[in-house]
Amino acid sequence: MTADPFPLLCAPTHGGLRRNVGGGLFFAAPVAPGDRDALVALVPPALRHELAWSRDFLYAGTADRFDKHFDNQDRAVLSDAVDAWLRATHAVAPLAFAYVTDLPEHAAYPAWAARGVAFVPGVVLPWLRAHWAARGPASSAAAQAAVIADSLAYFILTLYVEQTPALPPALVHELAHAAEVIAATDESCGADRWRDELLARLGR
Repeated sequence: MTADPFPLLCAPTHGGLRRNVGGGLFFAAPVAPGDRDALVALVPPALRHELAWSRDFLYAGTADRFDKHFDNQDRAVLSDAVDAWLRATHAVAPLAFAYVTDLPEHAAYPAWAARGVAFVPGVVLPWLRAHWAARGPASSAAAQAAVIADSLAYFILTLYVEQTPALPPALVHELAHAAEVIAATDESCGADRWRDELLARLGR
């Protein structure tokens, strides 16, 4: 079996292709501002409505009212485009992991995303620690990207907790700390609710 090029995670938040569809690319190393245009050029046009960059993260998403009621041919085109985007981006700037709100409709993706959950302790959490430690004074654009990155991290961590029945105490402590950091990044009331839900799942 061929190894996955990078861990892929997915926890659909919109019940299918409605509202905004998007993906977060968590890079293995910072991406220099001068190299970002070439990576944006790889983003499927449908996902260029919202673009947010930080030093090691890119989010690309559709317009808010992206209609889920389009025909199968259009769905297949979008799936092919997202698949090509992820793989081409990784070839140019290696990804530590990626998160998508909706899986491409290819046979390999459900198993790939299922395998990705196991990488949360060894890949996702270390990436988050390094990302948070490197944060400094940020432009408004980078601040927006930080909120989006943390929001996606919340969904990833929640997915991991939901699918992992027995967590060692040290990992529970780190996940709880991550929930607090994420909530502090986003001042909306929704972030506090997310934090409380994750802490409740952790028994905290």
